[in-house]
Amino acid sequence: MKCCPHCGRPYPPKLTVSGQVRKKIIEIISNHPEGLMRQQLFQLVYADDPDGGPNNENVISVHIRFINKEIEPQGWKIEKYKLVNTHATAKREPARHPYARAMEGVESRITPRIHR
Repeated sequence: MKCCPHCGRPYPPKLTVSGQVRKKIIEIISNHPEGLMRQQLFQLVYADDPDGGPNNENVISVHIRFINKEIEPQGWKIEKYKLVNTHATAKREPARHPYARAMEGVESRITPRIHR
């Protein structure tokens, strides 16, 4: 991943989304890798709007839900107002004991003790 020579942060990914507001949200979030609060994101997205944007900040959450549907196939997701690479954070299975597979389906011969 290429990094900026001045600040050292990685360059934001080239993601394709539809809609002006969604593109603006992606641009803002990808340039703030530390994350943003919803209110900050709302103010940045609608800063140019002469009316100040919608009355409800929930529209940001709705936009992000639709953005995630578009960018998840591209390997990215917005979580807690941060852009996350889903390929890098893929969950791996925990290490198993070497004999675990051989012991699957085998009933234990040890009976549990009942304490009275």
